[in-house]
Amino acid sequence: MCGDPIIADAAEAGYSISILMHDMESWEGGSYLAESISEFLKHLQYIGIFIEQNGTSIRKRDIENLVKTISEKDSYTDGDSWELLLQPLFTIAKQYEDEMKAKIAHMLEQGLKMSVISERVNMPTKEVYEYMKVLKRQGEKRWT
Repeated sequence: MCGDPIIADAAEAGYSISILMHDMESWEGGSYLAESISEFLKHLQYIGIFIEQNGTSIRKRDIENLVKTISEKDSYTDGDSWELLLQPLFTIAKQYEDEMKAKIAHMLEQGLKMSVISERVNMPTKEVYEYMKVLKRQGEKRWT
């Protein structure tokens, strides 16, 4: 998506915002990001608040919920385009989740209880349990 232009359509009321991808053979069409410039700015502010609140401690499902919320607030929005634009956040989420899985797996191997792990990684017990289920599915359960 690097270098793909984001444009405002001056022919539409409110100047709808679209992204045009290279190699589309035409500058017409594209994918809508927002119904208007003001909605686009609201989406960017919402993303900014999300980043400020979560930093690098984000999960994939948090970003998917972010995109879903944007899509629900603006009927023009193409969620797939927002997912592509937010790909760097998905990369950060994967790194965070991989790090948490490794930490939790290590603590489980040490025989620590879920409540202790929860305290050490500063995460609700329910989320630790979610990671444990993922680890088990991935065949990384080396504890009993």
